[in-house]
Amino acid sequence: DLEHTLVFGTNAAWFGRLVLSAAYSANDVFGFYKRELQRFGWEEITTTRSKVSTLTYDRQDRGATILIEAGTIRGSEFSITVSPRGAPAMVPETPEKPAQ
Repeated sequence: DLEHTLVFGTNAAWFGRLVLSAAYSANDVFGFYKRELQRFGWEEITTTRSKVSTLTYDRQDRGATILIEAGTIRGSEFSITVSPRGAPAMVPETPEKPAQ
């Protein structure tokens, strides 16, 4: 779906969102990505199977989220969002109180 797809970068360093349709069921697409992403070094963070299923993965300095739902007539529609992982949150140090 080129109208809703937005990708920047090249090769393995791309980031953005791909929006796709497939002739396969939402369950088949879910199983495919759950199985295949690990083969490419992506580590599963969480998955949820529901009306809109979600898979979240991490690899090196990037995160990926896949949203999958059944198509309106047949097959499925899904989006893959890949982005650089943000820096870890810094907890500000609590200033020490002066001795009294």
